[in-house]
Amino acid sequence: KMPQPITGYGAGGVWNKPGVATTYYLIKKNGISGGNTGCTDESGNLQPISGDKAELARRLLDNPNLKLGNSGNASTQKNDIESVVTDDLVRLMVAATEQSGVKLLVNALKSDHDPVSAHEEGKAVDIGYYGNGQPTHTLEGNKMYTFLYNNRVGLKIKQLIWKYPPDGYKCVNGGNPVDCGSYGPVLDDHYHHIHVGI
Repeated sequence: KMPQPITGYGAGGVWNKPGVATTYYLIKKNGISGGNTGCTDESGNLQPISGDKAELARRLLDNPNLKLGNSGNASTQKNDIESVVTDDLVRLMVAATEQSGVKLLVNALKSDHDPVSAHEEGKAVDIGYYGNGQPTHTLEGNKMYTFLYNNRVGLKIKQLIWKYPPDGYKCVNGGNPVDCGSYGPVLDDHYHHIHVGI
């Protein structure tokens, strides 16, 4: 039996910020694990992204399709991109801003997330789209989710979690498509953002 979800974000700090999920803490607590990474893209159309991390970080930060501080602090998120986020996550974010057709609305990287997570290692981003009856966000979220899911292998995505994936799409765990319900209570924390972990 899976433990009950943690409710609330506590008295302050990152636990009290809107749009900040305790994703990896809950995943570890609830014993959720991934499978192998041998899935294949079915309809991905990823264009190659080349360059070193510093060049890609500048390219990302100059892109008008990147919105830092959608939730959390834009200044610390900029610093995370320049100094903490891994090369693969910067490459994923560049691809998303240049190829998804929608804005990448950053809710959390490292500085805006609880410390017990892949966010701490610079391997995760929370993208703020809403699936709770706000159609403008849902439409954009669907486009971003479809892009990420269809290109999950090329983007090295190990986890993709959203409570409202587009019809016909699943979540991703360990690089493999899974029923979103398999995330158990972790899924309920992802109604207001898409979690992407590499």
